[in-house]
Amino acid sequence: MTRGDSRQTHQVTQQVLECLARSRVYKVLSQALGPPDLAILKGSVRSEAVEDLARMTRLLSPEIIKVTLEFAQTLENAQLDAENIRRDYEHSFSESGSAHIPLYETEYTSPHVFAKTQMMADIAGFYRAFGMRSNHRLGERPDHASAELEFMHLLTLMEANASSEENEYRVEVCLDARRKFVEDHIGRWLLPMGTAVAQVADTNLYKTLGKLLTVFLEDEKRRLGAKPQEVSIRVQRPPFDQKEDRVCGLGEASHR
Repeated sequence: MTRGDSRQTHQVTQQVLECLARSRVYKVLSQALGPPDLAILKGSVRSEAVEDLARMTRLLSPEIIKVTLEFAQTLENAQLDAENIRRDYEHSFSESGSAHIPLYETEYTSPHVFAKTQMMADIAGFYRAFGMRSNHRLGERPDHASAELEFMHLLTLMEANASSEENEYRVEVCLDARRKFVEDHIGRWLLPMGTAVAQVADTNLYKTLGKLLTVFLEDEKRRLGAKPQEVSIRVQRPPFDQKEDRVCGLGEASHR
């Protein structure tokens, strides 16, 4: 093997490892934004696994590593804080919750029924193109945060496989789809949503999860050259929390 061949092999290996690291971050985010009794409290998202993930993310930015380790620490005591975690999830994300930060894209981007239908059809089209179906067994809409993040997990995994096979065409197809999905979908609403969650969550677990979501998607946006038009998110906490209404996204409390 020549020196040039060795350098090329090293570059391919680095690309594969970076894609795998990004894929695992997406997987953790997808699981962690589901109901806590189905993932975090069930043990699907474990502190040891997230610590391993932090070691993988050494190929990514130092800030991602830092926040990933912080998230791993919050998971260590999740079972001891189970009731507060359940309550925080309910307050933050459910329709009956006081903050009510919806976990569905079209609640932010499509105010009318026709627009919602079109947007969900576009999202489902991405899924079909890469062989993914949303989990209807759990009543999950295609625009749910967990579904969209799961799609990005699978897409980056496909990109890693294509890189390992040195299939440049498939790599470009995956990269282009990632860029479009960040720009047209997750970059528009999950970035400001992460900021909102970090600001209003009561538990360290969800505060840190919000930070990880924002830091990671900011890095994705920058690396892919995506330019999403972010939505504005207004959140409200209950009177006993004594927190002011805050606007996240394009408003005065932007994540930037």
